[in-house]
Amino acid sequence: MLKGLVAAMIVGSLSIGPALASGRRPVRARCPTGRVMLRTNSVVVYRRLVPPTGGADALGSDAVCLSKTGRRIRLGQYNIGGGERIENLYYRTAGRFLGFDAADIGSRDGDHTRLVLLNLTTGRRRSLDEGGGLSIRPPGTLVRATALALAANGSMVWIARVINVDANGQEAPPTYELHELTQTTSRVLASGSDIRPTALRLSGGRVSWVQGGTMRTSPA
Repeated sequence: MLKGLVAAMIVGSLSIGPALASGRRPVRARCPTGRVMLRTNSVVVYRRLVPPTGGADALGSDAVCLSKTGRRIRLGQYNIGGGERIENLYYRTAGRFLGFDAADIGSRDGDHTRLVLLNLTTGRRRSLDEGGGLSIRPPGTLVRATALALAANGSMVWIARVINVDANGQEAPPTYELHELTQTTSRVLASGSDIRPTALRLSGGRVSWVQGGTMRTSPA
């Protein structure tokens, strides 16, 4: 009986040995090729150029691909007339969520921002338009995202640069606002001209930013 047990153990080790030795990774679905904007273990955000037709401007088409299943979700198309290279510095992913700024991608001088929070499991989106006549702010208000952070529970925080323009086209000095966007709510956490535009962190259910030269924190 002992000999039989030893033999069974040997046969079992031979059957699993090659697979372990090869170090094979689980098979993943193949995502389309394109310019990679963001790559993690679970998703790939990529961009493809759409050739112009009939004198129209060229477009950049962004999509996210789930690495495990190959499922693709279209994120949007963006005008890139004149060969302008467009970037998105704000694609962020955490848990089953993807957050990004979908307005005027690549232009730091745009007049508005459109934050999108996408649930990668359900495909549900929540959008927030700010500035450029797209919100309840006064006409002539320019709003631009300068930083964005995302938590695994779907809470997204971002810093807005806000500039008011008078009837003569004169711009007031910028002020900054710290916003939170979730699947159900939107609120302003802080505001002031002394907020550092790019200093933002979201970790452990708390958001951290710099205002007046001091690091501040708040529940998110």
